[in-house]
Amino acid sequence: MSLGSNDGTTALEAACSQAYDSGILLVAAAGNDGNERGTGDSVDYPGAYGSVIAVAAIDSMNKRASFSSTGTAVELAAPGVNILSTYQDGWASLSGTSMACPHVAGTAALVLAANPSFTNDNIRSRLAQTATDFGTPGRDNLYGYGLVNAEAAAADSTCETAMKNRKVP
Repeated sequence: MSLGSNDGTTALEAACSQAYDSGILLVAAAGNDGNERGTGDSVDYPGAYGSVIAVAAIDSMNKRASFSSTGTAVELAAPGVNILSTYQDGWASLSGTSMACPHVAGTAALVLAANPSFTNDNIRSRLAQTATDFGTPGRDNLYGYGLVNAEAAAADSTCETAMKNRKVP
């Protein structure tokens, strides 16, 4: 979800909770309300809801983008500075947590493709467990669990084990 508000609503929270409880994985931009120091809790809604993965933005040096919202709801980080994207009459280089969010949503889709039996909880855990940690070990207010790692997250251990054990004639 590439949307955000400083204020949550009961209706939006209920819709997000109902969707998550129905098995849908929700991923949203954390927001562009951060400050240079990286202090405070500024994650926008719906990212601030517990049923939603809030995505922060990092730059090409793997540093938190100064605009990226911070707080306890940040769950993952992804590239969000100078991202080439389609735009009205062609292409544009854009920055924001809305540019970071699709990296996580796409990685979640890869995880599901590699593991069709995974639930939204399984996918969410896999994304967290395989993220490349940049901050305090574990989850922090700037990067969450860290940079989403598509290769590690989408690796299907069942397939990898089968390939290692197969005999080539």
